[in-house]
Amino acid sequence: MYIKLAIAIALFTIGSLVGSTGANIVARGKIKTMEANQQKFVNEKLFEEQKARQALQELINTERAEKDIIAAQLEKSLKTVKVVEKNVREIITKEIEKPVYRDCVLPSTGVRNLREAAVSNNAAANGSSSSESATQPISQVP
Repeated sequence: MYIKLAIAIALFTIGSLVGSTGANIVARGKIKTMEANQQKFVNEKLFEEQKARQALQELINTERAEKDIIAAQLEKSLKTVKVVEKNVREIITKEIEKPVYRDCVLPSTGVRNLREAAVSNNAAANGSSSSESATQPISQVP
């Protein structure tokens, strides 16, 4: 009887261990699946980044090729350019008539404006006020 009881206890213990081990195996499987999904996601992102870099590099190479073509065309056209130096010695005689002003008469307002400007300029140069000099006749203004 003790043997049957010992066998029953042993089987129960083994069963509980197998059950917990099975749960651990399931949990480990889920963790591995999650890790695989994360790695797949990372790989997809790296692949997208690599494709974007390749597209950018192709664009850069295309633009460099276009610029190289333009530079080659420019160099080719510059080789055909000839520099010609020519000394031109011509004497051009042209008479210009300057206008001659006759009968220039200022109206009284023009004379007054000229006098006021002269008085204020002289006053500024001498350091006196222009109101004192403005009352003097023009012949007496310093």
